[in-house]
Parts: sequence; C-alpha cells; structure tokens
Amino acid sequence: GSGRLLVGTTSFTGEASTVLEGSSAGGTTQAQLWLNRGSTPTTDNVLGQIIFGDNNAAGRNGAMIQARADLSWNTNDYPSRLAFFTTADGASSPTERMRIDSSGNVGIGTINPQAALDIGNEGNLFLRSSDNTVEEKNEISWRIEDSSEGAYISAHRTAVTNAPHDLAFGTRSSAGVIAERMRITNDGKFGFNTTNP
Repeated sequence: GSGRLLVGTTSFTGEASTVLEGSSAGGTTQAQLWLNRGSTPTTDNVLGQIIFGDNNAAGRNGAMIQARADLSWNTNDYPSRLAFFTTADGASSPTERMRIDSSGNVGIGTINPQAALDIGNEGNLFLRSSDNTVEEKNEISWRIEDSSEGAYISAHRTAVTNAPHDLAFGTRSSAGVIAERMRITNDGKFGFNTTNP
C-alpha cells in the first residue's frame, strides 16, 4: 500500500523505495544485489552501474558509480575497477573523479593511479580540525600491523589569533617508544630533541 517493493520481508517502515532482505541462501543471510553484464567482458567493458538523477523523462545523470573490467576476463581471472563520477556546476554529464583499480590503488583526479593513494591534477590534501584550541593538531601517522604508531608528522596550533602552527616529526625507537624528534616552529626555528627551540 505504500508503493514500496519488498523482497524477502513483508513489512518495512523506513524511508526506502525498495527493500531486499536475505538472499537465495536463506532468509537470515545478507541481502545481495547483483548487476551482471550480458556477456564475458573485455578490457574497459562496463559490468554494472548505479546512476543518480532526477525525474526528467530523458533521464538526466547527475552522478554515477560504475564497475568496469580493467582487462579482459578469462578463467579465474576477473580484473575489475570501481569508478566514481560527479557532474560539475555548468556541465551536463558526469566526469570520473575517483578510481579504485584492480591492484587496489586509489586515484583521485587521475585515471591511472600509480600508488596506494595517487592524487592527480595538482591535487591538494587538506587535514582540517573542528576546533580552534591551542595545541589542536592534525597528524599524518604511519602505523605497524598491531596498530601501534611507528612515526608521525603533525601540525600543532600554538595560538588562537592568526592560527600559527609548528610542524613536528616523531619516530618510534627500538624500545617501542614513540616521541617527537624534531620541530620547525611557526617563526622558522629548528629544534632537534626539543619541543621549544
């Protein structure tokens, strides 16, 4: 009566048009949605896509998530990638903005990522904090398998007015102690094994 399509369940009160519950393996398992290509894919063939648009009869495409074959598929060899598209202001079709390729590399602003994270198109990485307190910091951290921190670079805010920041570098010793080893202050001083050069 609500106009919803329910699969695997007879009632639902959340705000959704389609609800899938369970799978052919049983009603207590997870729901699965398969998007299949109608033939064995070759390089760059679309496997399936989710399109986000409006109610225009022509089907205006505002954003899209797409799965493609990275290379031709063969027996037990199915290389694929995910691509994420958005449409710029003033444009009429989406452009690929991010890609996860078959090797697991993530590219933002590039369709050929060469590292685990590859930011192209002269991209910038911003680390933002939600507060303005002194000693608030943003950090890039390197961690080992047990999640212990191995090294870091962090920016420390040293005053509220004009937001001056120090840049600190820390490493982990052979005894397992992580500590700051070097600091560049907001007025250009260098300190080794001191936080107040």
